[in-house]
Amino acid sequence: MLEKGCELFVEFARDAESPVLHAATVIRTAGPIAFIDVREGTGGFEAGQEIVVYHTISHRFVKQAAHVVEILALTDQTLVGIETISEPVSAENRECYRVSTVLSGLTVDIGPEQGCPVLDISLTGMAAAATGTYRVGQILDTTLIFEDQQFAGRMQIMNCRDAGRGQHRYGLHGLDDRRHGGELQKGLRQATMALQRQQQRRRAALDA
Repeated sequence: MLEKGCELFVEFARDAESPVLHAATVIRTAGPIAFIDVREGTGGFEAGQEIVVYHTISHRFVKQAAHVVEILALTDQTLVGIETISEPVSAENRECYRVSTVLSGLTVDIGPEQGCPVLDISLTGMAAAATGTYRVGQILDTTLIFEDQQFAGRMQIMNCRDAGRGQHRYGLHGLDDRRHGGELQKGLRQATMALQRQQQRRRAALDA
């Protein structure tokens, strides 16, 4: 939960290749909603918009998925009401150990795209290759396919880079959708632990 006085950056992108950072300060809070004063104004912000916020917790630079709840017009300023929808993860390095999945054939359905190759996976997210162009901050329906099981849920695009040959490499963070019946978190755990065990067995066999 963001606190009054917190200095942060807000990111959203109309073009996945050109993210924009907006410096802001939390002016007030109301329950889970933080009202921020955006330095250069609120142009481009709108209710329902999916964003990523960057800020510091205990000297760690972190990022969180969030969305815009409302635009609050006051007499002397306009504030953007935002609510975080994920736990903070490190914006400096990988928060969880990721397992390479390039040789495993693991796939994920991302939005309208089916069978996107998963490049690596962790307990909290994954990297995947896709041909579609998605915005940083965009939340998409996803279905992880692992051992003939489907684990549906939602993930947020945290970063993107050109992978060549018409593909993009997307970093995705899983959102906690248990209240909506989603099982994506369960799938991330099962796949990560199982693939870790497989890799450990292969290393042990090579060392034997």
